[in-house]
Amino acid sequence: MLKPWLGNGLLTSTETAMGVDVHAQEVATKYTSTVHLTSSLIMKRMLRPWLWIEWLFYSLPSGKQFKSALDILHGFTKEVYYRNTKNVFCKRKRQAFLDLLLDQNAKADTPLSDDELRAQVDTFMFEGHDTTAVAITWTLFLLGNNLEHQAKVHEELEEVFGDSETPASGKELSKLKYLDRVIKETLRIFPSVPIISRELTEDVKIDNYILPKGVMVSLSILLTHRNPAVWLDPLKFDPDRFLPENSKNRNPYAYVPFSAGPRNCIGQKFAQLEEKIVLTAILRKWRVKSVKTVDTIKFGGSLILRPSEQWFHDRKLIGPTFHFSILDHFAVVVFEKAEILAKCLQKEIEKNPGKAVNIFPFMINATLDIICETAMGVDVHAQEVATKYTSTVHLTSSLIMKRMLRPWHWIDWLFYSLPSGKQFKSALDILHGFTKEVINKRKIERQSQSGHTEFENEDNEFNIDKCKRQAFLDLLLDQNAKADTPLTDDELRAQVDTFMFAGHDTTAVAITWTLFLLGNNLEHQAKVHEELEKVFGDSETPASVKELSKLKYLDRVIKETLRIFPIAPVISRELTEDVKIDNYILPKGVMVSLSILLTHRNPAVWLDPLKFDPDRFLPENSKNRNPYAYVPFSAGPRNCIGQKFAQLEEKIVLTAILRKWRVKSVKTVDTIKFGGSLILRPSEDVLIHFTPKK
Repeated sequence: MLKPWLGNGLLTSTETAMGVDVHAQEVATKYTSTVHLTSSLIMKRMLRPWLWIEWLFYSLPSGKQFKSALDILHGFTKEVYYRNTKNVFCKRKRQAFLDLLLDQNAKADTPLSDDELRAQVDTFMFEGHDTTAVAITWTLFLLGNNLEHQAKVHEELEEVFGDSETPASGKELSKLKYLDRVIKETLRIFPSVPIISRELTEDVKIDNYILPKGVMVSLSILLTHRNPAVWLDPLKFDPDRFLPENSKNRNPYAYVPFSAGPRNCIGQKFAQLEEKIVLTAILRKWRVKSVKTVDTIKFGGSLILRPSEQWFHDRKLIGPTFHFSILDHFAVVVFEKAEILAKCLQKEIEKNPGKAVNIFPFMINATLDIICETAMGVDVHAQEVATKYTSTVHLTSSLIMKRMLRPWHWIDWLFYSLPSGKQFKSALDILHGFTKEVINKRKIERQSQSGHTEFENEDNEFNIDKCKRQAFLDLLLDQNAKADTPLTDDELRAQVDTFMFAGHDTTAVAITWTLFLLGNNLEHQAKVHEELEKVFGDSETPASVKELSKLKYLDRVIKETLRIFPIAPVISRELTEDVKIDNYILPKGVMVSLSILLTHRNPAVWLDPLKFDPDRFLPENSKNRNPYAYVPFSAGPRNCIGQKFAQLEEKIVLTAILRKWRVKSVKTVDTIKFGGSLILRPSEDVLIHFTPKK
């Protein structure tokens, strides 16, 4: 149980950052316990991309706990800041980081605001204690596993300090060369920050791939430091790897525990000094021996979005709202919105004849129209007018994507001190207010109707008129009324909001990529048109669900698109038990990420993986394929609950477009740029030429 002691010890950052001694190692004050709680909640949240969305995170107990903790910490920092500016602390004479920052700020041409100063101090507080505590913990752990190297450390300490018990001086610490190498080797095997991310400021070509300017590139420091091509026997603890003669020919970027370049860790020298002082203080007094080994120790792990019992409760309650028969009722809305989309495209084509159309914005507006009416029963006319609500949805989606790609924005106090964070909060207030108002109105309407809201007339395929159509919200309220443990109002709103955001951007991207690929593969597009001709003939009436079910080739086209361009390129799952892969044990409780993009483009499974070939999904070509080789909507009980609705929506929209036009893409699969984090969005305009079929 070493880590808690070191965590408290490393709250020395409170005195160095703010000049306040919180006595973290002696007493458990409200401030110190709040720092530990906040650090724990930040780590848990960072490992769960879905918790980066504010309304979702703050509707959970951990989010409410986090907000309360932040209020305490911000209040403390603010109080210290104002006291320092007024020189109230007469007892303390040492200069803290805050004092130095105030000195520099006073001289600056453009000084930081009070909130920005507080954010800087808070950053040093959080960056400065947990990471260093982890580094010291792993160093002692490795020395406790490698007693011959520990003996060399003790020998060096004996040589420098002898029998002296006085604290080490800076000069003495500089003589501890072997301990330096021990710390470096620890940070190689166990880098405190296993992954870093950087945004590209220009296009970068790697082999045949272009990484476009503006995308976020992540580097695994853990894998870099354990690369057997650079580090022989990488899990072996060998501090002499860092002797000058062993380092001189090594690539300087093979070892980057504090990152590299101008954006490296500004506090690395302080962290290294702190580690050395603490380790010296311990190892001058004791020898250490570890209980576990490098092979058996578990690291990482976090909590899932909700306890599994809560997830099963919610899934059981929501599941019936996506029954096949209910999807047919939703289809009428999709048909109508698809026809509006076709008219909007027609207008754009006529306005600029012969010019390629950037289709993605049209798809975004169409799917937003669809999801607003199917999820909430509200027609927002997203394709016809720019309302406050629709523009706020677009802004929020954009801000979410930007934030997800910047790990440093995951920390709320930092994000909300920035203009984008304030803009995001304001946007969320508008969206939440809108959803809340819709739910309240729906509840009042239901009460006035005495609860008669379920689909009753089986003879009428869409038995209720347009203004009385049932939305996902109505079905959810029906299910909730029957539930033994109903959802609260906040949980209901969170569910509707989740479907709002998960249900429009993703489908828009899928339709965009399908048209793009058909516009690059005209022979396959010809087969789609042939099938449409066979099913619809010269009819111009909207497709029925029965007719859509006959479009088998279009089904395969959509599947092949989702193989090449899976909408969610990466998914994560928490292990509920230990899993052994080769010689590695993935322990219960850790989060495992799967790259759907790489799985779908694996040449061992998919011959010529970038080739567009819908017939890969013919029954005879699929029967011997591993069922997990193709998982565009994930797999197992936690797969995408809305996948059937998404597939129906894609098919209706594509049919509405392809019955009217032939399409030709401007760019190819090799040259189009795409990016994103949770969603594989195009990073540039997806330009398509439209030619009328008649």
